[in-house]
Amino acid sequence: MKSTRKQIFLQCGLLLLLLFVVPFVFLSLGQRADPIAIDSSNRYLEPASQAWFGTDGLGRSSFARTFYAAGLSLKMASQSLLVSFVLALILGGIAGLTRGRWPDRIISWVISVIYTIPFVLIAVALAAVIQPDIGSTYLLIGLLGWAAPARLFRASVMQLRSSQHVLAQRAYGFSETRIFLRSVLPLAIVPPFLGLIYFVPELVAIDVGLSFFGLGAQPPTPTLGRLIYDGFGEVRLAWWISVFPAALMIVFFIILYRVVDGLTMLVGKSGTSKH
Repeated sequence: MKSTRKQIFLQCGLLLLLLFVVPFVFLSLGQRADPIAIDSSNRYLEPASQAWFGTDGLGRSSFARTFYAAGLSLKMASQSLLVSFVLALILGGIAGLTRGRWPDRIISWVISVIYTIPFVLIAVALAAVIQPDIGSTYLLIGLLGWAAPARLFRASVMQLRSSQHVLAQRAYGFSETRIFLRSVLPLAIVPPFLGLIYFVPELVAIDVGLSFFGLGAQPPTPTLGRLIYDGFGEVRLAWWISVFPAALMIVFFIILYRVVDGLTMLVGKSGTSKH
């Protein structure tokens, strides 16, 4: 049991490292050379010792742009996840604790509305009335992305509040606040958190969709999704422009998903051993 708990803490540490530390490492690597500096004399250089990832059509370093874009996109995505997670816990918790009453009905209605209307349409409509920069874009995504984890958290709270160990604590006279904080929240918090992690690739790519409406990251700011998309238009002329950002993204997400899958298995194993 102790070894499982240590493994859970280790996996959680790795997950937090990937989400909140690695982006700053990528940004640091990307800022070793100016990612937006134009050098027309070095246009479309192939990957070599002079330029590890080659250069683009304006002579900009693909290495600097790839790591800067990856760091920026992942940093914004992590902040967006944090906003969504906090909102999911607050609103999902209120809905779960007030099952069937008016707060639950209102929150459930809002969740249904967010599910009914395509996410991109809501994001475009809201982004159109604010300054279109990458920070505001990902803040909007965070404010809209809470619906799915809130529904999971609401269901977990309602299920746990009717479980045997919670009923036993209630019979012993424990307060509802203590029961929620010590017996419900630690178990209910896991599903929405892990569910949000699988949303990261969509967050990285969504600025591309918003860019079609002029609402995503504005040039010359590079983002990971935008680099890959723009590179596809020049793939015959300079294959490396899209390949290196795509490869970095794939490797990062494979590692991220392996950690999440491992954490999911450990949490399930821990829950089974308790019963």
